[in-house]
Amino acid sequence: MVLVYLSMIEGPEDRNKFEIVYQQYKSLMYYVAYRILREERDAEDAVHNAFVRIAEHIDKISEPVCPKTRAFVVLIVERTAINEYNHQRRRRGLPLEEEALGAAGAWAPEGPEEGDAVARAIAALPDRDRELILLKHWQGFSDREIAGLLGMKPGAVSRALQRAKEKLRERLREEGNRGMKDALDELLDRYAPDAGAMWLAAETPDIVPEHPFSSKFRRRMERLIRRQGRSPAVTAALRCARRAAAYALVLLTLSFSCLMTVDASFREQMLRVVVEVLQEFTEFRYTSDLPANGQPGEVRFTYLPEGMEEQYREQDAIEFYVYYESPDGDCMDLSQIAVSDGTSVSIGLDTENADVTYFTVRGCEAMKIVKSLDHTIHWTEGDSIYTLYGTVPMEELEKVAEGIQIVG
Repeated sequence: MVLVYLSMIEGPEDRNKFEIVYQQYKSLMYYVAYRILREERDAEDAVHNAFVRIAEHIDKISEPVCPKTRAFVVLIVERTAINEYNHQRRRRGLPLEEEALGAAGAWAPEGPEEGDAVARAIAALPDRDRELILLKHWQGFSDREIAGLLGMKPGAVSRALQRAKEKLRERLREEGNRGMKDALDELLDRYAPDAGAMWLAAETPDIVPEHPFSSKFRRRMERLIRRQGRSPAVTAALRCARRAAAYALVLLTLSFSCLMTVDASFREQMLRVVVEVLQEFTEFRYTSDLPANGQPGEVRFTYLPEGMEEQYREQDAIEFYVYYESPDGDCMDLSQIAVSDGTSVSIGLDTENADVTYFTVRGCEAMKIVKSLDHTIHWTEGDSIYTLYGTVPMEELEKVAEGIQIVG
């Protein structure tokens, strides 16, 4: 599952760093999100969305396992969960909540020194204000970066920070700290780490139980590694992955692998693919010089295994993705990615210790991967790449693939 996020990260050092962060904090992040949302699926969605934001800023993390990084991931998943909680309330026409969701104010320790007073005041701020100050003065993010992390506009971050500092000054005055000898920003830079430690100690337990993430969560993560690689940075990330384990490199040129007779204009369309077989997975890197021919998502299923019901779908200008589950726990998903001029798509498939064979589906050459209960069919058709995955028998999956209708 971690490969999903690693596909967004450029360079092996950052990839290794992120893998440590992922393994170290994923259950803690679920604990924080579930405490706010009180629903497993919503909490898992919040964890996923938080990891996407963390991956975008992995270069800001110097030490994966340390109080500063622990605080960072908790800050991000907490804000992601609070935003989702308020989004749900807004849909139901209920008033928004903020302070009731956090533990601010009740647990800051007493201390006579200037540093204790400042740290105590920061830790006792409302959630949003504390997040802004800790991200700015402890984590070292710019206003623009904070905006992306918290889902705000850059200008709003600057204004909100000023309001948070005014609240902090007022709190310090109320506590009798009128004679602070340094400017407030200097005090924040100096004592924000202590405030973060206070808040984190009260906000999260030292040990949380491991959460068994759902199959939907795992498949969403696995899907992202298959579809990432739309830019040189993403392509480079996959190319760097486990480079020492690479043992074969094959350069191929495909005319969509189709075996059917087609007209000349269609035959002129070509996908170029580099196939690299690594120790733990096989990577396919697709490019094309031709404009897109249609939009992703223009597909229809004429056959589905018994009991399969759609659970989730998403679509953008390049990819269509749909996920199914059955009452007995089987799952299935389809990813369709359109490749056109200027698009580079990298797809990683788990082929380690798997049975890999080739056959034809819809008149096109396809790869069939069987690994324990996991079954995958991968092929190209038109200007699109298709990856069909399922825990149903391969015979069923083949029927699904053969029955796909491309609309338009």
